[in-house]
Amino acid sequence: GETYDKANISPDGQIIMATPNGGGSSIESEVMSFEVLRACEGAKLLKTETQVKYLENTTGPITDILVEIAGKRVGVSVTRAYRPSNLPFPDADVKALIQKKLDEINKSTERVKPEDKWVKQILHVFAANKAQADAVVRVLPTIDAAIRANTIVLLTQTTGGGFVYCNPDPPLGSECP
Repeated sequence: GETYDKANISPDGQIIMATPNGGGSSIESEVMSFEVLRACEGAKLLKTETQVKYLENTTGPITDILVEIAGKRVGVSVTRAYRPSNLPFPDADVKALIQKKLDEINKSTERVKPEDKWVKQILHVFAANKAQADAVVRVLPTIDAAIRANTIVLLTQTTGGGFVYCNPDPPLGSECP
């Protein structure tokens, strides 16, 4: 069966979990994104989303975490391509989600302060099943190349892990209500 033991999250993941975020129900998806990047790319946490500094007198989207990978600063934004399996998730909705996140990434990149400037951003997309992951793969090339130009899209298909998609956490192995 599935287990989710918060005590086994890395020390940097614990910092993300313990630090207030910019709002919403995204803490666990941000923690899991970091854990994937730590395990696969050797990422080290530099700042959480409320610690990244932006130019004064500007407002707009913010980046979820700032990490170091191979000696380079990388911004990471996380989204969840998710609908309960009994509801349709048309390509148009998937495209709107991904395009919105890519637009937000470009805006946060424009306004980040020089001391926190990253070389690139990653859009980490979590998908709850193969159909949702396939939809992301299908729609990504249809988004304007200029919007995608400076962003790496990382797609992670989960098994179980309802805690990544909803808050409060559902029982392990189950979907969000």
